[in-house]
Amino acid sequence: MTNKWKPNDWRKKPIVQVPEYPDKKALENTEKNLKNLPPLVSAGESI
Repeated sequence: MTNKWKPNDWRKKPIVQVPEYPDKKALENTEKNLKNLPPLVSAGESI
């Protein structure tokens, strides 16, 4: 494996499991809440 991984590489992968979210408003609210939370891994831990 000679290619170095880049953060957006996952976007090139095929989608094989796609959950359905029937309540779009609840999904939007959850995404907004998650955007305001601190990261799960700090910059120092990801190295």
